[in-house]
Amino acid sequence: MKELCPSTTLPVYHAPTDSLSSFLSYHSAESTLEMTQPEEDDITTITVGQLNQLFERLNYLENQRAVPLPVPASAPIPAPSTFILPPAPDPEPHIADPTPFSGKRTELQNFLSKCHLKFAGQPSKFKTEQSKIYYLGSHLTDQAYSWFQPLLAAARDDTKPTPPELLSFDALEESLIQAYGDPNLQRSSERALLALEQSSSVSNYTTEFKKIRQYVTWNDSACKSIFYKGLKGGVKDELARVAPCKTLDELMTLSTTLDSRLYERLLEKKEQAAPSKKPSSSVTPHAPPSKPSVSPATFPAFTADGTVPMDNTTNRITPEEREHRRINNLCYYCGSADHKRANCSKRPMRQVQINTGVMFIPLEFSVKDTIQE
Repeated sequence: MKELCPSTTLPVYHAPTDSLSSFLSYHSAESTLEMTQPEEDDITTITVGQLNQLFERLNYLENQRAVPLPVPASAPIPAPSTFILPPAPDPEPHIADPTPFSGKRTELQNFLSKCHLKFAGQPSKFKTEQSKIYYLGSHLTDQAYSWFQPLLAAARDDTKPTPPELLSFDALEESLIQAYGDPNLQRSSERALLALEQSSSVSNYTTEFKKIRQYVTWNDSACKSIFYKGLKGGVKDELARVAPCKTLDELMTLSTTLDSRLYERLLEKKEQAAPSKKPSSSVTPHAPPSKPSVSPATFPAFTADGTVPMDNTTNRITPEEREHRRINNLCYYCGSADHKRANCSKRPMRQVQINTGVMFIPLEFSVKDTIQE
């Protein structure tokens, strides 16, 4: 075995400034030591001095690892308590889908308004014009979808240009209004506003008035006069006792308040006028009218065969006797074999008055007689 030359010493390195550079210096020293060893030797010996130097350097590097790394002054690390998290984005509200539009003219404005509400409330779902267009198209039914279907067919045809309704939502909305909207919306709204009258509460009247008013161009003073004209007389009487309102909004608010007070007063009057549920002690209740008395019918004690005739009013016949007559096909009333109960001449007759005439019918005559046949 070959031995290293005693003069061979490890290279001297400067003291590292941090643990990372010390670690690199240690590995650099190992690499230099390996380069000085003969490649053909499997086992290499070193001197005691070289071994002591290695141990000293190893101890030095171990001590350097315990020293914390210096923090650069340009990038201070804040304390954990000073971290500020970015605010979480507000979740979009859940907005119900509009009722599908089938082509009814009076429902078009509400349908388009609900579509705009959906787009404004959930903008992340409708970032492009295409998403808005196909959303509206998916909520068309019946005749309205039959109008929309040719636009889709034209868009799929490469030989034809794409319809403008499928490029812009505004174009689609305008085309839909032309097809199913009121062509004279303003004039129709003016006529409806002039004919509008309060039929129930002022709140409902106000809601309907505002719905129609958005399509007319009349000023506030004209609309206030029309609104006053359509009020009920009771509300007008109450308005006459206060100072005149200056704007339409003031008139609507005051009319609603007065109408509520009138309704409460009406309920109070009904409660005061309602009779007490408990009868007065001074009033004697009327006796129910007595029914006309009917003379009791007489029945024979026994028939020719020794049986007892049946009396439906007192149920004198026993269950055994009834079963006997049923088995032998006898009359249920008198027990005779010549006829049935419906044709029994021994059954008593009762007097019944119909209109002005008087007739006699057998007692206890019912459908049961026919069934027993």
